[in-house]
Amino acid sequence: VIHLKDVVKEGMRERFDELRRMGIKTVMITGDNPLTAKAIAEEAGVDDFLAEATPEDKMALIKREQAGGKLVAMTGDGTNDAPALAQADVGVAMNTGTSAAKEAGNMVDL
Repeated sequence: VIHLKDVVKEGMRERFDELRRMGIKTVMITGDNPLTAKAIAEEAGVDDFLAEATPEDKMALIKREQAGGKLVAMTGDGTNDAPALAQADVGVAMNTGTSAAKEAGNMVDL
């Protein structure tokens, strides 16, 4: 039996706890299946998650939050993240991500 698993970086739960104390809600939006997404979200400590998300789903969630008066920041690395990165008030593309993600974001992480 081989067990493969996404690894959550050390200290992520504490970082999300700190954001929560600052009044910032965190949502993980992923194309992963719900079972995998739930496990990662729980381990990382995010407030909520959306699984099996298409680029359109990501955009819809961001627009819904913005319509409710929220300022939305999005981090992504893939071509499928590009529309949501462009829609977000703050779009942060991962430096290791695709060109489309980097072009759509407001900034690129180092």
